[in-house]
Amino acid sequence: MKSTGVFLSNDVIDKVLKKFRFSHGNPLGALEFFKLTGDRRGFYHSPFSLDTMLYILGRSRKFDHIWDVLVEIKKKDRNLISPRTVQVVLGRIAKLCSVRIRMTVESFRKFKKLFPEFDTTCFNALLRTLCQEKSMSDARNVYHRLKTEFNPNLQTFNILLSGWKSAEEAESFFREMEEMGVKPDVVSYNCLIDVYCKGSEMKKAYEMIGKMRDEDILPDVITIGDAYDLLDEMEGKELNPNSTTYNLFFRVFYWSNDLRSSWNLYLRMMDACCLPNTNSCMFLIRLCGRHERVDLALKLWGDMVDKSFGSYSLVSDVLFDLLCDMGKLVEAEKCFLEMIEMGQKPSFVSFKRIKVLMELAKDQDGIRNLSEKMAVFEPSVQVPQTAVKMVPEQAKNYSKDNIHGEELREMEMDSNVHLFHVNMRKL
Repeated sequence: MKSTGVFLSNDVIDKVLKKFRFSHGNPLGALEFFKLTGDRRGFYHSPFSLDTMLYILGRSRKFDHIWDVLVEIKKKDRNLISPRTVQVVLGRIAKLCSVRIRMTVESFRKFKKLFPEFDTTCFNALLRTLCQEKSMSDARNVYHRLKTEFNPNLQTFNILLSGWKSAEEAESFFREMEEMGVKPDVVSYNCLIDVYCKGSEMKKAYEMIGKMRDEDILPDVITIGDAYDLLDEMEGKELNPNSTTYNLFFRVFYWSNDLRSSWNLYLRMMDACCLPNTNSCMFLIRLCGRHERVDLALKLWGDMVDKSFGSYSLVSDVLFDLLCDMGKLVEAEKCFLEMIEMGQKPSFVSFKRIKVLMELAKDQDGIRNLSEKMAVFEPSVQVPQTAVKMVPEQAKNYSKDNIHGEELREMEMDSNVHLFHVNMRKL
């Protein structure tokens, strides 16, 4: 890098580290790059670079390196350590550690020596981390253990309310909020209404809307679904929506099974140069699967490959299910190979589903090729020793209707295995 004379600006460094993150590059190589660029006199990393570097290290369980980086950053510019930084670090620890609740809280306390203002904002970052990892019981216990050390505010309760699926738990926090003199806002009510709706307690949901009106709190876009007006209003005030903002609308469209509105929102998002995150991609790809829109699913996948956003492993499982169900063997093979070329490991369940289609199409060359590629990630995969040349049209024209008897039962069994793994990931 020194010999090229290329000026490594914050923008360039941000993009390189982002590429490291989404391509699952060597974490220690990324750290070396981060240190080398940061050691220059008068140079300061951006908050984005710091948080991305910490995410890369956390994903690889390099927790000692995380604290080394934070100590060095504190010496140079402690203002780079933000509540977002707290959340990134705690999120990796909570996700990967078997004793996550203890280590998460211990790590949270370590930030007291690093963070300029260790206050309720940091406390909220801890709770948000636990809620996002679906550890609601942990979030509840941590809240009650630490609430006397901080001053819980409206955001604290909204974070906790947003994670509960149990109306009883949500109502408990709602009551505690009111007892502490914290006035609920439209977000607080929306969280409670959402819990009631998911639990089919529509009477309570309508009563809560009535209570909102009694307190002069107007229902917002989430309560009435008027998404585009709010986006227009935000843009008119030069408040550019980010991926998290868009996800609020994707969630509404997903639960209402509205693919058309979701796709239009996706196009608007891309036109605004706001790249979707993994949640956005999952809402879209699942809707494409429901509506059997192979063309839109492949367009989304193509954008992900070209622009490097979203989780390839999560999206690909849903994509391969759709392609296999629709008998799109050529497209499934192409996407599978693209994924491997990017160094991403397809799931073994997806590999088996595509392999079944190839066997039915008598595509022995394709089976051998995919087996060889998959064997790099899964040593247990057996690579066929012989290959019989296939007729290309057999694969292209193959459809689900051609599968009969034992073959159909084998495909259904693979689908059930896949659904089991999906449900386990949710748990």
